[in-house]
Amino acid sequence: MILKFINCIFFIFLSFPTFSNTLSIEGNKKLSNQDIQQLSDVDIYSNDLDDNKINKLLNDLYNSDLIDDLILKKYNDYYILKIIENRIINEIYINGNIYIKDKDILPTLNSKNNTLFNKDDILKDINIIKNLYLSRGFDQISVTTVTEKYSEDRLNLIFNISEEEKLYISRINIDGNSFFSEKFLFSKLKSKSSNIFNIFNKSSNLSKELFNFDINTIKNLYLDKGFFDSEVTYSLIKNDSNAYSLNFYIKENERYKIDKIVYDENLISNYSNLLFPFNDSFENNVKKNNSFFDKKLIIDHIVKLNNNLFENNISNIKISYTFSLHKNSLDLFFDQFIVDNKIINKINIYGNKITKDNVVRSKINIQPGDLFIQERVQEQINSLKTYKYINNAEYNFSNDNSDLNIEIDENLKTGNFFFAATGSSDLGLGFGAGINDNNIFGSGNEINLDFKLNSEKIIFDLNFFHYPYLSPSLRNNYSISNTESDYTSSYGFKASEQKFSVGVSFDYSKNISMNGNVSYKSINGNSPKFSNDPSINDNIGLYNYIFYNYSINYDSTNNFLYPSDGFYASFSLEHSPNGLSDNSYIKSSILNKNFYKIGDGGSFLFNTNNIGLVKSLDSNNIKTFNSFSLGGSSFSGFDYRGLGPKNSNNIYLGGNKFFTSTFGIGTNFFSQQQDNLYLKVFLTTGSIWDSDYSTSKYKQRTSLGTSLDFLTPIGPVSISYGIPIQKSTNDILRRFDFRIGGSF
Repeated sequence: MILKFINCIFFIFLSFPTFSNTLSIEGNKKLSNQDIQQLSDVDIYSNDLDDNKINKLLNDLYNSDLIDDLILKKYNDYYILKIIENRIINEIYINGNIYIKDKDILPTLNSKNNTLFNKDDILKDINIIKNLYLSRGFDQISVTTVTEKYSEDRLNLIFNISEEEKLYISRINIDGNSFFSEKFLFSKLKSKSSNIFNIFNKSSNLSKELFNFDINTIKNLYLDKGFFDSEVTYSLIKNDSNAYSLNFYIKENERYKIDKIVYDENLISNYSNLLFPFNDSFENNVKKNNSFFDKKLIIDHIVKLNNNLFENNISNIKISYTFSLHKNSLDLFFDQFIVDNKIINKINIYGNKITKDNVVRSKINIQPGDLFIQERVQEQINSLKTYKYINNAEYNFSNDNSDLNIEIDENLKTGNFFFAATGSSDLGLGFGAGINDNNIFGSGNEINLDFKLNSEKIIFDLNFFHYPYLSPSLRNNYSISNTESDYTSSYGFKASEQKFSVGVSFDYSKNISMNGNVSYKSINGNSPKFSNDPSINDNIGLYNYIFYNYSINYDSTNNFLYPSDGFYASFSLEHSPNGLSDNSYIKSSILNKNFYKIGDGGSFLFNTNNIGLVKSLDSNNIKTFNSFSLGGSSFSGFDYRGLGPKNSNNIYLGGNKFFTSTFGIGTNFFSQQQDNLYLKVFLTTGSIWDSDYSTSKYKQRTSLGTSLDFLTPIGPVSISYGIPIQKSTNDILRRFDFRIGGSF
């Protein structure tokens, strides 16, 4: 366009002298002369035009998006200006794109359908497309444009893309680290290399911004541990035509120690009785850490101090820390600052289209009239995110009117129809299907209708979960189920069961939850394998039960599927009272799991203990399906219901008492914490005994096992191999075990 403008000016000055002229305009169909006049300060109707004015006019018109080109001719006493108007873009097409779809390219372009064709926008759009591909690992693409006539005033714009080969990171190396393990640092990087062992892990793009982000991440990790002079750089090394190695180089330098710990004088004089017990504990922890700076220790200490002040009704004082650096040492200062606490005036809910306002309000323990305390509000906002019908939640507090505004990103699709597949060495392949809605009519209540099938059971189950407005920690549970069980290969009979339950769940705290249920169950035992076997015959016929369950759970583990740190404990009690049930019994079990992280590399020690006891409260024997069973996934190296007493007909009797205890070590597989492979080696010991149908006594069993757990598109998969070390004569062994579960 600029060259055309220069050529026009060159043509004017070389071909004609300067004298007074008039102007004639041609070619304008959509633009009137009055429209053209508005594009320039030059009076196009003047009879006294000269070359300077014409040049100014041409420049003004060329700068307009309405005009594509200009052709100027000059005769004796006048100029003829032919205008070629810009046409309107009818459609934009993208050709040649494979890796990036049209829907990801078109919204980023300056050119749009039904807007004027603009060459400057086209040049910008070409750069936009190139940068978009560069961010995805393509640095050698070419982009060209062509237009095709659609009508007299419309055209189609076509971007032709040649993608070439994608660049990727084949390997990531870390050099110079001694304080942090390589595995730990890998777990913190956003950059990823291609990895055949992790189907979820794809190579990152070759992005300087991403690499610089990782450099800052590594530096911050070292800063948090007191390495204030650490240096981190990176380089890319080309391995072949499109594969690169990403190398991070770390120079740790010296780690700083805490020389002095100084508290604000006002804290000492006003709150010493509240703070000093924590201060002593903190100083002991610092000494145990060889006085090295550790941000986590300091933050944990500040959280305890602030929480203790708040619990003692001191909400206008907060404690923070600063430090001053010396040569390889620092002075640590704990200061107080005054918080201007405000009272929450109103709570406004935004973004909820389906979920009712009072439902959202019932999920948070904040009311108008409460003090605005940032930590408490953030905790409540985080709790909102745990509900299945809320994708995200954020808040802001207005200092002008003291309103708390909560913005909800709502999951509008709360109802689902699903299929599920499971498999295990215990029960073979299984199938499930169901319909659920996590937010019925915006009420926050949930309903599930499930069908499950495996080699032993067919289950129809309807559950309704009602969340009362009284407290976000309460949930009412209602369920109806019908189960057809085939115990022929183990207990020697079949059974039909109908059950109705009503219960309440209560989340006492972040880690502690409790559940209570009252249930009615009708069981019809049928199809005995042997007609003269007491352990079978006692289960044949119709039996009615009314019983209640209570359980309490504590969970501080760091991961639902594969924990590596924390503690889990649960206690459950089931009681079927005498006089209300055909069989009266009490049944209890205790389960606890302990995980101890080893350093920052992803390895951990673990211990699992499980104990169970069931006892008859009348003269009847405990039914075999109410007793405990052991083996398979519950005891590596032994078959499902393969551990424990059997009678002369090879009918499994189970036991009224059992325990297992497992000790082991686990780790992420191969090199990176992001890998979805987890390896465990463990020793399990335990037993099952005291059946009402057997004189079999307590006998210890022990096995040595290893397992490989990993995530797949259909869910978690576990493969294990166990070698029995101690066993009983009648035990059935099974060394190989697998479990598959998930939805598709």
